[in-house]
Amino acid sequence: MKKKLYKTSEFAALCGVTKHTLYHYDEIGLLRPKVIADNGYRFYTMEQYEKFVLISAFKMLGTPLKEIQSYFEKQDSTHFLHILKSKLNEANEERMKLKKMCILLSNTISDIHKLETVEIGKMKIVDCEEEYFIATAAPTHSERIDDSSLIKRFGEHLQYCRTLEFVTDALAGEMVTYHNILQNVYQESFYISRADKKFSDSRLHIKPEGKYAVLYYNGSYSSLYDVYRSLKEHCDALGFTVAGNIYQEDVLDYCSNQSSDGYIMKISMQVQ
Repeated sequence: MKKKLYKTSEFAALCGVTKHTLYHYDEIGLLRPKVIADNGYRFYTMEQYEKFVLISAFKMLGTPLKEIQSYFEKQDSTHFLHILKSKLNEANEERMKLKKMCILLSNTISDIHKLETVEIGKMKIVDCEEEYFIATAAPTHSERIDDSSLIKRFGEHLQYCRTLEFVTDALAGEMVTYHNILQNVYQESFYISRADKKFSDSRLHIKPEGKYAVLYYNGSYSSLYDVYRSLKEHCDALGFTVAGNIYQEDVLDYCSNQSSDGYIMKISMQVQ
């Protein structure tokens, strides 16, 4: 049978904290012993364990102790229920962030392993499966008054992606449309971030399965347009024709050199 009363050391062990934590909670009035004996010994009950668990949950969500204390001081069950629902929403948001972080770390590890086997600067024709991206239209040529218009649109893309559960890439890339390639225009048409699965979203872009010319490029962003043009010309020379968009994906900084001329990017263009 469960003991009716627990000494401070016993209750602390049950909760997985030190006695000093319970002393502090007692001192500020957050969780006081149920019984204080004549000899000064403090005793807690099993019913108080549930309150301790709630306190711990609030703390994990970054709630200050004084704020937690105010929650318990208000004995209005309706108000307390509202607080619990609000904290549940916060916990679910935190869970989504942690899930995205785990996927990001896993994907990054996978990308690093891939970089160990790829040949930088050598184009390969590869059969690729269907992939998913969130795409935000880049400013058109007439909208590009200065760099601020690019930064504003790019920042808006990143902010939008941070709200989506299935978009985990820390960095973004760009896409040049098939139409523009045929017009010999290699200015980025969209900013893109990889999604881990297909889901309903107005900005979802599906990269179709098929044959792609894939190049891992080591260099700076300033020469990307020339790299795109060179990739197309190389494919033409080998008898391949453009069949779709160009996709450029960044590799995380610590996989690159610190110099802006040393970034590593994956570039793929659909061909037939």
